[in-house]
Amino acid sequence: MGDPKPHRHKLFHETGSLEDSWDTREDPKWHADCFGLRHRGKLGVMKIAVALFGKRVSPNFSTAPELLILIAQEGNTPCSWRAQMEGMSSRQRVLRLASMGVDIVVCGGIDRSTRTELERRGIRVVSDVQGDPMDVLGGLMSRGS
Repeated sequence: MGDPKPHRHKLFHETGSLEDSWDTREDPKWHADCFGLRHRGKLGVMKIAVALFGKRVSPNFSTAPELLILIAQEGNTPCSWRAQMEGMSSRQRVLRLASMGVDIVVCGGIDRSTRTELERRGIRVVSDVQGDPMDVLGGLMSRGS
């Protein structure tokens, strides 16, 4: 199989800019492998998805065109990328997040049935959030979620 292709991560906490933090790859397996992480059930590993609308937290999970995905593990540098969600139904979004092994979803608002389905799959929902995604992630990380 060989080594993964060379890549460059400009991490949000180093650059302070959303645009500079994106890696163009969307494959969550590749990102997990780049740090040797296996997410679900591993102590100290957290995978967070923030619903985005432009440069802000999206006011509605079901209409957010993209997600910011962050993988963080104690003692390692976080890895982040964008996942496109435009045109997906709420059910498709839930299935995609579950298949990516997301632990926490952050959004402005979310309908009850989608929240219930995410929680049924073991994904914690943090709603009624607004503002800059970096500030939100910083708060979650400092609290240890």
